Amino acid sequence: MSKTFIAVSDGEKLICETDIFKRSLRLRKGKKYRIEEIESTRSGQQNRALHLWFTMLADEFNNAGYSVQIVLKEKIDLDWTTEMVKDLLWRPAQEAILKKKSTTELKKTEDIDKVWEHLNRHISQKFGIHVAFPHQDEPDIYYHK
Repeated sequence: MSKTFIAVSDGEKLICETDIFKRSLRLRKGKKYRIEEIESTRSGQQNRALHLWFTMLADEFNNAGYSVQIVLKEKIDLDWTTEMVKDLLWRPAQEAILKKKSTTELKKTEDIDKVWEHLNRHISQKFGIHVAFPHQDEPDIYYHK
């Protein structure tokens, strides 16, 4: 896994992976930078997989007849959407488990896995629905690189 760094000089920030980072700094000779290693957040592909899972779960809830209100114990029946899965299920679980408000703050795998495992277990036990998390090794018609 490559490391990600941030270099700061007079308000200018460079955030780069290791190989790109070295080349970027060479192009800016004569400037002094404070350099810090930062924890890698999820990749674009992981972000797409995360949102694909939101969509897949929304579809499964809808196909099984579980409205948002049934799952969340409300009164009016609404069909699930990707955004509802993210905002009503994923984000509250993420905040409770990891104390992180945005999905952009998630570490590459461990954070996503931790939230997914909790949500998947809860949904499987309560509603009998299991949606596997999409992986690049398992091609799916919805999964785009």
